[in-house]
Amino acid sequence: MSEYTSLYVGCAGSGEIWTVELNLTDGELVPRQNLRLPGLIREGGSLPLALSPSGQRLYAASRGEPLFVATLDVGGDGQLTHRGNTPLDASMAYLSTDSLGRYLFTASYGDNLVSAHAIDNDGMVARHLQTIATEPHAHAILEAPGGGHIIASSLGGDRLYVFPLGNESTPLGAPATVEFPAGTGPRHYVFNSEGNRLYVLGELDGSITTLSYDADSAAMATLQRVHISKGNHDGYWASDIHISPCGHFLYACERNSSLLTTFRINVTTGELNYHAEHEIEQQPRGFATDPTGQFLVAAGQKSGHIAAWRLQDGELQQTARLRVGDSPDWITFRQPR
Repeated sequence: MSEYTSLYVGCAGSGEIWTVELNLTDGELVPRQNLRLPGLIREGGSLPLALSPSGQRLYAASRGEPLFVATLDVGGDGQLTHRGNTPLDASMAYLSTDSLGRYLFTASYGDNLVSAHAIDNDGMVARHLQTIATEPHAHAILEAPGGGHIIASSLGGDRLYVFPLGNESTPLGAPATVEFPAGTGPRHYVFNSEGNRLYVLGELDGSITTLSYDADSAAMATLQRVHISKGNHDGYWASDIHISPCGHFLYACERNSSLLTTFRINVTTGELNYHAEHEIEQQPRGFATDPTGQFLVAAGQKSGHIAAWRLQDGELQQTARLRVGDSPDWITFRQPR
C-alpha cells in the first residue's frame, strides 16, 4: 500500500492554496483541493504559508487587498477548512510560529518591520502583540533551536536580528545583530538538525554563509562562505534554502537561472562542499523536501507548475509535474500518513 503526504502550494497570482498529495512510493503528484483565500479582493506578490507545530492549522498571508492572515483547519485527509481572517498591519513576506504554537511571527519586506501575534488555544491567530521596525526589507523570521531566541533577516540592512524570546505580551525582546558584508542581502536561512550551524542565503550575491551557533547565548561566528550557481546570468537572484532530513545535503535555488545547487555537508564541521546543480521549474521562488527525505518539490513562478524529484545521494530524478494556480511561490509539507 502506498504512503502519501500532503503538501500545500501558495499561488499568489490566483490567490489560491492548492492541496496536493505526494505518493511516497512513485513520486506522483495528485491535486486534492484548490481553495481561494476567502475575503481576498486583490492578489498579492506572494502567498506565504506556515503550519502550526501540531500540523492541525495552516496559516496563510494575503499580501494583496485586504492584508490579513487566514487560519485554516487541516483535516485528517490534509484538506483545508477556513476558520477566519485576522487583519495585518503590513504586507508580510514570511510567517512562522514558535515551537509551542503560542505566537505567529511575521516579517514585512516592504514596510521594514517584524510583528508578533498571539495564537489562541484553538489555533486561531488572535490579537496583535508587537511591531518592531527593522533595517530595510525584513524577509524571514524563525525560532532558533532551543526555543530561547527568534531570528529575523534584513535583506537591505545586511544583518540578522537575534531577539530573545520574552514574555506573553512582548515576545520579542531587545535584539542583538549579526552583520554581513555589504550587498549580501540575507534572505532565508536554515539550521542543521543539531542546531549548532546556521546557513544564511544571500539573495543579492548568491552566497551561503555558514555560522556556528550557541543555543544558550545565541552567539554566532562565521565559518565559511560559498556561492550557489547562476549559470550564464550576470547577477544573482537567490530565493530559498533547505537541508535534507538526513542532514547530509543542503539545497539552494536561484531564480534568474532556475538552478538548484546541491552541497554535501560535512556533518562533523558543518562545512559545505559543492556537489551538483540541476535546472528545475522556471523562476523557483520556493521549494521543500518531504519529511521522509525521499523527494524535493519546487514551484515555478513563471511556469505555473510544481514538480517532484526523487533524491538519491544528492542527485535529482524527476518523477512528476503538475499544473497549479498562477505564480506558485510557496511549498510546505505536512507529516506523512
